[in-house]
Amino acid sequence: MLVQLCVGLIAASGAALCWIVIRSPATPIYDEGWYLKSIDLLWRDGFSLAFLRDLPGPAGPTFTLVYAPIVTWLSLPMPWLRLVSTGLLAIAVALLGISFAALKTRPQGAKGPAGAVLLPGLLLIAPTAAVSGGMTLTETPALVFVTLFLALTAINREHKMSLALAAGLALGIAILGRQNYLVILPCLIVLSDGTRPSIHALALGAVVAALMSGAVFGIWGGLVPPMTAFSGRAIHPWHFVLSAGYLGIVAALIAPAIYTPVHARRWLVGSLIIAALAITAIIGEPVTPARAVVAGIYSATAGWLCAAGLSLSAVAFLAAMALRLRTYWDDRFGRFAGLVTLAGALSNANIHQFSSRYIFVFLPFMLINLARSVTVNWHLPIRLAAGSLAGLASLASYFH
Repeated sequence: MLVQLCVGLIAASGAALCWIVIRSPATPIYDEGWYLKSIDLLWRDGFSLAFLRDLPGPAGPTFTLVYAPIVTWLSLPMPWLRLVSTGLLAIAVALLGISFAALKTRPQGAKGPAGAVLLPGLLLIAPTAAVSGGMTLTETPALVFVTLFLALTAINREHKMSLALAAGLALGIAILGRQNYLVILPCLIVLSDGTRPSIHALALGAVVAALMSGAVFGIWGGLVPPMTAFSGRAIHPWHFVLSAGYLGIVAALIAPAIYTPVHARRWLVGSLIIAALAITAIIGEPVTPARAVVAGIYSATAGWLCAAGLSLSAVAFLAAMALRLRTYWDDRFGRFAGLVTLAGALSNANIHQFSSRYIFVFLPFMLINLARSVTVNWHLPIRLAAGSLAGLASLASYFH
């Protein structure tokens, strides 16, 4: 019954997401208009050097290539156009399900068809999922292609070059949607099983993805389009802390058992608390989560308390992942996904302006790494409901 309840909560979360989107404003908000304008550039210039150079915003052309035919052929007005992102999120969940099926991974205590749906469905209830899946932003198109890459790689047990080529193409398109997916390329080294066919297949995929994305980066003269206004090269260590902190919160909602090895080491707990306070004092900044939601109750003290809490979540998550990688290093797909998750958090240190949405694109990798520790117990539905409500409330705050 618990498994069915959890799946029901995931389905209810998806239905609530659709309802909020349908009732959302009929005009673009925040970055939506910015990226939708790139569709006009594509029809004006075609997929040309001029189009690539004139792209607005820091993201690449994947969003435009996905949305342009949909906007043109279906002529969907707002808010219905936002449902495209919701549909893309559903496709990503389905592709993640293919990966889990190929890896023969299920939560502890989950059997039957509902058990097969539960793990990939966790992506839908992550607190950051609703915003990315409820607005016409750049995350979901890239997410679909990276989950396609994962699915093709997971099912390619015989290391077929055709599947490796397709996986490389999918990864290349994903990188052109979110450039920090570049961290996947060096992590592919640990995905190999050591055999020559495995090395060749992974190398082919990596070369294809690198050539695709590298050609566009060469045209730009960097990792962002030349028209991007804030293309500064400064490194922001605090953004890495925030990324790891938010990932730690999502991990606590999905698989709190990963923190048990950390808690068992009393000396480590004390060290992490001291490290979190030091990080907050040295590089920390006040944090205002879900600004519109907490409007009226925010204060400077609350901002610093949130910063300290996220710092503690970050160091605890990093310690838990380090212990986890050591324990499960023989699981090659798990170790690959874990390293990509950590590298993805680190890559956000090179982002000019941080948003909790930026961790969303790496959640499929974290889910794959945490899959062994997801357990169906009495408090899993409570945790899923809390994550879903937080995400839906955040999306609603964007629309009001």
